[in-house]
Amino acid sequence: MADLDCEPADVTALVAYLRDIGQHELLTLEEVSEHSYWIEAGLLAAEQLSGDPGRPDAGDLRRIVTLGRDSWHRMIEGNLRLRKFIEVQQP
Repeated sequence: MADLDCEPADVTALVAYLRDIGQHELLTLEEVSEHSYWIEAGLLAAEQLSGDPGRPDAGDLRRIVTLGRDSWHRMIEGNLRLRKFIEVQQP
């Protein structure tokens, strides 16, 4: 086995990262569609809030922004291992 040119702590961190991304399930097409919807809704709500933060529906808009951010994080987590999966599948 080739010698690694890095610190043992770096290898430990990499192993922990790879274990972590392996625990997230890949998203279904329906989940991608739903998360995409909430991401876009969150961006639009944030834009509306930036124009008038004192509007009467500001609480609802903030909740939509939060849903959008949560969906954005879930999309990233659900797709972290796709690159590795695609590399393995290629001849």
